[in-house]
Amino acid sequence: MRVDEIPACIVVDARLGLKWVLEEEGSACATALAEGRELITSALFWPEAANAMATRVRRGDMTRVEADDAFRDLQSAPLQTRRLDVDAVQAALCRPRPAVARHRSRITLPLWMQRSLLQ
Repeated sequence: MRVDEIPACIVVDARLGLKWVLEEEGSACATALAEGRELITSALFWPEAANAMATRVRRGDMTRVEADDAFRDLQSAPLQTRRLDVDAVQAALCRPRPAVARHRSRITLPLWMQRSLLQ
């Protein structure tokens, strides 16, 4: 799928958001993907992003100052944070096998979460 084929409104997970503020493989594509689109995320995004950066600090991949700067930059991203719909979460937990959206070989936000955020 080409960037121009991506919908005008996308649900963002922490992995994608971190690519905007950390120089890593896929950062340029992540930035291009976000341009001109409505960006929606769940409240889970923020602790997931913070935990990922804290893990990198503990491993020595980045300094605390770099992590603080990156998190501050991430907070300035034009994200609309939405709360999760409790009924959607409970319904998903009752499924024998949760439905997930796949992008190439990586797993993104579960479909039930994407639907509840886009409503």
